[in-house]
Amino acid sequence: MLVDDLQKVKKILYEINKMTNQPEVGKWEKLGFVHRWRQMNKETKDFHYSEYSCHELNFFLKRHDSTYFESMVRPFLINKLGKSFMDLFLLDMD
Repeated sequence: MLVDDLQKVKKILYEINKMTNQPEVGKWEKLGFVHRWRQMNKETKDFHYSEYSCHELNFFLKRHDSTYFESMVRPFLINKLGKSFMDLFLLDMD
C-alpha cells in the first residue's frame, strides 16, 4: 500500500491503535492540525507548536516547513540541556 499523504498516515495509525487497544489514539487526533499547517499564520503555528511540541512534530516541521523549523525549532533544540537521539538527528549532529 502506498501512503502518499498525511490523511492516510493518520487513518492507518488510528486504526492500528484502535485494534491494539492503545490509549494513544487521542494523541494522533490532537496532531490533526498538521494537515492545515501551510495555511496557518505564524501566531497559530506558534500556539500549536507550544501546545504540542514533540519529536514527531519537530520531524514533520523539518521536512515540511524548513523556515519555521530553522527560526523556531532549531534554536529550541540547540538550547536543550538534555538532547535526545532525535534532537541530535534533527540538528544534523553526530
